[in-house]
Amino acid sequence: MGRLRVAILKKTVIFIIIIILNSSLIFADSLTTIKSELLYQLSTQLLNKQKISVYISANIFNDVKSYKGMQRVYFCSKADIIVADNTTNISRDCFNKIIISTNYRTYKDNNNITGAIFWQKGRLNILFKKDKIKKFLKHINKELQKFLD
Repeated sequence: MGRLRVAILKKTVIFIIIIILNSSLIFADSLTTIKSELLYQLSTQLLNKQKISVYISANIFNDVKSYKGMQRVYFCSKADIIVADNTTNISRDCFNKIIISTNYRTYKDNNNITGAIFWQKGRLNILFKKDKIKKFLKHINKELQKFLD
């Protein structure tokens, strides 16, 4: 009787481990999709076009690949929008593009940064510097106005 219980317990533990592993893979995939959708929606709103190229140098968005009309590029010179933790990995030639930081302090302290996407106290925050965004957009639509700093 003891061997039967051990065998059942082993199978149950293995079954639970399989469920946990599958759940974490599904969650990771859906989180990547959410981040991709966020970047895509933000980019299309900013540039008012459906095909966007994005250069990503931000740890939190590194798993994002090309998505819908958003193509991930690996040179900032080929990008419409740059998403980065900071500007150390961005060529000076790319400072004339929309640069979105994932770090609030970098956003506040760096004049080359146009906007920020960051998490604070478990909430997503999106901010744009009004003077910088006006340089890229002739008209700021209602959806973006609520994010102006």
